Amino acid sequence: MPKKNKKVQLIINADDYGFSKSVSEGILDAHRTGLVTATGIMANGSYFKKGVHRLFDTGNLDTGVHINITSGYPITKDMGKKLSKWGGTFPGIFKMATAILKNKISPELVMLEFQAQIERCLKAGLVIFFANSHHHVHMLPPLFKRTANLAKHLGIPFVRYTTAEWVNCFKPRVIINNFLLRAFHSINQRYKLAKTPRLNGVCCSGNLTISYIKQVFPLLQNGQIYELMCHPGYLNTDEIDNPLLLRFHHWESELELLKSNEMRDICEKNDLQVIGYRDIAPPVL
Repeated sequence: MPKKNKKVQLIINADDYGFSKSVSEGILDAHRTGLVTATGIMANGSYFKKGVHRLFDTGNLDTGVHINITSGYPITKDMGKKLSKWGGTFPGIFKMATAILKNKISPELVMLEFQAQIERCLKAGLVIFFANSHHHVHMLPPLFKRTANLAKHLGIPFVRYTTAEWVNCFKPRVIINNFLLRAFHSINQRYKLAKTPRLNGVCCSGNLTISYIKQVFPLLQNGQIYELMCHPGYLNTDEIDNPLLLRFHHWESELELLKSNEMRDICEKNDLQVIGYRDIAPPVL
């Protein structure tokens, strides 16, 4: 029998490919000259149609679906009709989550949108290694089991499992998110797919820093597989229609971090092996 890998293994996964040209270009740069090994694709993003072909030239960048039901336009007509009071667009995480939890928008309708976004990526010819979601909305208890079952049905081996992260959790929104995630975990844990990597980067979403890396990487356990969520990109304010995004995203600083020698040195110092999803499971073909 082969010996079990005793190193810490880490997948560095950039969210939001397809959100905009600048973000997408930054993600490609973070892969070409940095440590990013995977990216989640927004099938309803404004740059999806123009940017999807770029992914076929990346070689070993693993692709997955970053399901989005909190911003932009839906793919399915029925969801568009349901969102008519918001002009046919997704109204943001709080309003969408509230509508789903109150069953104003049914889980079945949401799953049709989830499947349509995944199928758009498949029809574009992309290889799908994993699924996750914008703002972790798939972790809502009415959705997580259904998402896991959909992934199994489509042959997707991994669904991101987001849990509370109590590192530098001094901001009120981080504390609130953590308590919600703890509650969701008590319901969702039985449906978690096997061998799902442990997720890091939740508490500093949109603002990954070297201080976080220095604090967390030495704590990672040998023989375990982790995923580091990140949001690298370039900033073009002409592509930003929601000014709040500028408060919570530091795309260019994350990009520089993921390309830095300091980041590489920390990985080496902690005997950490940066891998892709393809190294631990076969993808959807």
